[in-house]
Amino acid sequence: MKTARKAVSLLRAFTRQEPELGVNELARRLDLDPATVHRLLRTLQAEGFIEQIEVTRKYRLGLGVLELASGLLQQRGIVGVAMPFLEDLHAKTEETVILDAFNGAEVVCLAALNSRQEVRTTSFVGERAPAYCTSAGQTFLAYMSPAERKAHLPRELKPLTPKTVIDPAQLTEILAEIARTGIAVSDESCHRGVRGISAPIFGAGVPVIATVSVTVPKQRLTLKQMASLSRLVKMTATAISDALKRLDPHGTLRPASERPLDR
Repeated sequence: MKTARKAVSLLRAFTRQEPELGVNELARRLDLDPATVHRLLRTLQAEGFIEQIEVTRKYRLGLGVLELASGLLQQRGIVGVAMPFLEDLHAKTEETVILDAFNGAEVVCLAALNSRQEVRTTSFVGERAPAYCTSAGQTFLAYMSPAERKAHLPRELKPLTPKTVIDPAQLTEILAEIARTGIAVSDESCHRGVRGISAPIFGAGVPVIATVSVTVPKQRLTLKQMASLSRLVKMTATAISDALKRLDPHGTLRPASERPLDR
């Protein structure tokens, strides 16, 4: 198990900001000796999860990671079901639309349709963010029991911006409001200059299976405009939830009268 954890930590060391890393850098970050890191890299390389760049001799993620992610998304089926509704919301808003899942104390992007406007927010598949300070993450937390929520929140809530809520009592009040309204709003709580709106997608077996979010540069979304955008986001999440209920045991969408939101 220790070796498995080391391998997972190594894979997670590669990020969008730093997609290429050498043996010594990985060893420092993971607090491992270079020989151990080299052995892990060779094993992961043999399985296609890591590849070495010939010119720099550094390493980066291999196509095996993408194959695993693709298989997971196909198994869950949610991306295929949700995509027509996400595209419809993207066309209506012309802003960035995101489908998120919950993993530990973070939200993970399953699909993203980025805005094409000159000033925009962006996201990408696999991107992670803390749950406690994002509208998507707060949506997941809002529908958990107090015990579940405690297990998924860090002991200390750290501010990522001046507007990050780090007081547990205040966060509890926010989550109660989200559970009441079915809408979560973030106002520069995770990233400066970014506002976001999220709504839950409900599935069998878990209270919230995913979330739909729209993120917008602050200057293009006033607090007054949030009401109309919130309605669109919630309608989209409800439509996806309804579509998921029509899946047969094999993951095939049964015919029904539902279709993407009327224009």
